[in-house]
Amino acid sequence: MQAKTKKKATPTQNKTLDHRNRFRKLQNKKEPKNSLERCEEYLARGFQHNRNAFQIIRQHIRNTDRKDSASLAVYGFLLEFGIGTEANKPSADRCYREALKQSPQNGLALFRLIAIRKHGEPGCRTDRKEAHELYVFSLKNKVNLTEWIEKMAKKGNPDAQHCLGTAYNTGIGKRKNSFRAFKWYSSAAAQENRQALEMLGLCYCYGVGVGADPERGFSHLFAAVSHKDHIAKYNIGKCYSLGLGVERSDRRALEWYLLAAKRGDQRGENAAGCCYEEGKGTDEDTGSAVFHYTQSAQMGHSWAQCNIGYCHQMGRGVEEDVRKAVEWYRKSADQHHPRAMHNLAYCIQHGYVAGSSKREAFQLYMAAARLGHTPSIHSVGICHMRGIGAKQNLQLGVAYIKEAARMDHQQSFLALGFCYKSGYGVGQSDKKAFLYFKQGKKLGCPMSANILGSYYEAGIGTVPSPAKAFLSYKHSATGGNMFGQFNLAQCYLHGLGVPVSVDRSFYWCKKAAENGVVRAQYKLAVFYETNFCDEENSFKHALYWYIKAAEGNHPKALVILGQYYECGLIKEAHMVVAVKFYTQAAVQGNKLACDRLRTLYYVGGECRENSVVALSG
Repeated sequence: MQAKTKKKATPTQNKTLDHRNRFRKLQNKKEPKNSLERCEEYLARGFQHNRNAFQIIRQHIRNTDRKDSASLAVYGFLLEFGIGTEANKPSADRCYREALKQSPQNGLALFRLIAIRKHGEPGCRTDRKEAHELYVFSLKNKVNLTEWIEKMAKKGNPDAQHCLGTAYNTGIGKRKNSFRAFKWYSSAAAQENRQALEMLGLCYCYGVGVGADPERGFSHLFAAVSHKDHIAKYNIGKCYSLGLGVERSDRRALEWYLLAAKRGDQRGENAAGCCYEEGKGTDEDTGSAVFHYTQSAQMGHSWAQCNIGYCHQMGRGVEEDVRKAVEWYRKSADQHHPRAMHNLAYCIQHGYVAGSSKREAFQLYMAAARLGHTPSIHSVGICHMRGIGAKQNLQLGVAYIKEAARMDHQQSFLALGFCYKSGYGVGQSDKKAFLYFKQGKKLGCPMSANILGSYYEAGIGTVPSPAKAFLSYKHSATGGNMFGQFNLAQCYLHGLGVPVSVDRSFYWCKKAAENGVVRAQYKLAVFYETNFCDEENSFKHALYWYIKAAEGNHPKALVILGQYYECGLIKEAHMVVAVKFYTQAAVQGNKLACDRLRTLYYVGGECRENSVVALSG
């Protein structure tokens, strides 16, 4: 069987085929990739191609005279994370701002600038107010903040995966989802991305999107540091401070905070300042605390701005200057820092800020309260009860204070105890007052503990219990409450709930006297005068404390000083001074002072006995 021969095409048919082939080629021909697409292609291939991606986009930026917003944002992204070059956060910050000037709705530039302003980066300022404004702008204009990030993350770029994880973690650009955040952090960390290793470590430490495993979290943080993630140093310090995944050590925490601070980390600077101020891991050094707070505050860290403001307000490590304190508080409050808002409101309320009103103070308390700041919620309640910057409303005030109490605020339990004790804004109830004071004591409030002691002692709202009264007074005294110190001294002196101990009574009485308790000053003078203590110059000490008590208008101290002057125990007899002291005591109803004045009257600078001419009792 013969094979079929293929017929040759005619010239006309050949011409038609040529036209068809040309048309197919034109259809299949792809347009040449632009610089941004080529850059993205290299980024998707892996870290070994990062240098090519960086060179392409840098050259494109130069060729376009920095006029391409999309490319500028990508260039900033490469600079921020050190992709194909050394990381340069300040330059990245500038690129993002330039991109937004050219195109205010550039999603990538908006997303990254919000993150930098909110959390701060070495060499870049923190400004939570600006971050909030940018985020609100993105919501109003329905800007897709994560479009480019998500595209690159799905192509396998680890830095984009880390950023997408952060979007899910913070709820900025994506609906908050801790499980998806953990997934993307894990994907990036598998490629040894240092930022993702840090965030994965934090997820394990605090149980975000995964079961808490602090030890595993600490190991991830350490791996991030070994990959030169300097921000992770702060978090390692925090782990040592809290004992997360490692043995607790304030000294080691401070060491890591200082390492982070050296690399320009704002949080590290602030945390180091806290350690120096509170004497954690080192000797207390308020001067060093001020130095570190200032370094962090100047970079815009809101916590540090609040802390340095407090140092200026209280004169800790720096000269007391309320004006400077208010300046720092305002900077921090502008970033919606609730504690700074509260402290600024306090300064305004107490007249430290010229030209400000109580109404402004109330509004600041209210703004901080809306952010969930417990002391501010309490302060709003106090303002309503006292009519400070708002119309007086006792019931509303009590409601706010109860809300703060539900958040375990010490002072709120104390305030509610007083309300129920006196029936102020609520129905009077000794039993409820007792329960609120008791809860305040449990939370460590020394004043609540002192009042609770008096309730146990007198059996108010509860069954009398000298032993519980003693324990409550002791709790108050060791917490630094001066009235608790005096009451504890009385317990030791009279054996209330504890064996009598004159030495312990003297010790706590002296503490209370030094803290300004007038009754304690009088009792301490009696201790010295009756030789209950073995110190030399007892009379001199007794006289000193009688004078201090008399300055506080203590009637018995006034009478004793009157007797001293009348009998000449102080230099020489001076009847005029004696009468002056007797009169001060008599005005308060002191019987002995009245008796002395009945037998004394003043004539031409002298006093003499006369039973007829006498002051009436």
